[in-house]
Amino acid sequence: MNPQPIKYLTTCRHCPQQFNALSFGVPIIGQPIPERVVKFVSALGEHLVSKHKDLMQQLSGSIQDFTGLMLINQFESTDPGLNARADAIRADIHRRTRKHFITDAAITDLVARIGLDPEQEKAVAALMQGMRDAYEEKGEWSPEKQAQKILVTA
Repeated sequence: MNPQPIKYLTTCRHCPQQFNALSFGVPIIGQPIPERVVKFVSALGEHLVSKHKDLMQQLSGSIQDFTGLMLINQFESTDPGLNARADAIRADIHRRTRKHFITDAAITDLVARIGLDPEQEKAVAALMQGMRDAYEEKGEWSPEKQAQKILVTA
């Protein structure tokens, strides 16, 4: 008796539409994308085009931004405006594709587990928050703040 292959469910985050498909397996880097994957992703795109036009317009803009970033990254430019635009796009992609976000409360909780004295806890928490902000490009590390440091007014 052969076991039935497992079908996986993909549900639209914006409506109850569902798509079933057999496992696509582990992707092999450097190999062409299997036709089955291309067809499945195309069906997801067609759903967005037909049922969620506004969202698809936003995604199309993001795709254009990403394409522009990939093109700009093939060159070195002395134009601070062009470089700032490319960095803003890259930072936006980084923000939208991160899986985990670390809150101040999570940092405080983790630092409290170490068993330091209160002054050391504050210092370690501040260090971790600064590192988090640099990684997540928040506050002083945001693309806007970094661009302000670079831009020169005439």
